[in-house]
Amino acid sequence: MSDNTPLRTDATERIEDVTASIKQRGVAEGHAAAGKLRKSTANKTDNLADAVEAAAAQFDGDSLQAQAAHHVADRIETVAHRIRTTDLNTAVAETRAFARRNPLLFFGGAAMLGFAATRFLKASEPQDVTRANAADPWARTSIDRGQSDGTA
Repeated sequence: MSDNTPLRTDATERIEDVTASIKQRGVAEGHAAAGKLRKSTANKTDNLADAVEAAAAQFDGDSLQAQAAHHVADRIETVAHRIRTTDLNTAVAETRAFARRNPLLFFGGAAMLGFAATRFLKASEPQDVTRANAADPWARTSIDRGQSDGTA
């Protein structure tokens, strides 16, 4: 019977080296993707703050609505700054800690964010109104359904 312990040890070491290399590459690519996503999200958040500021300008400068809109815009800008400056591990740790302290608020906020994102995405994609109305039987007028309202 041959002793293949050195061969087995060498193979195990090579497998561990390859696994570590793949893990490092995956982590690096994940961080790069997260960085791109963070930059994009921060830019979109800044755009949202600008839009809220523009909405605030539509109100009388001393009105409650204008003050509230300015306050919301300031908070949104703060969020954008934190998105830019906080690393991924810190953000995840802070989110977990917040979710543990305030689970109801966390899940409620997540649901609201989901609804807002859905509405934003639906509003931002062009929609063929004719095709959408044709697919929705409730959107058609009474004339479209072959009914007359009594006028000629």
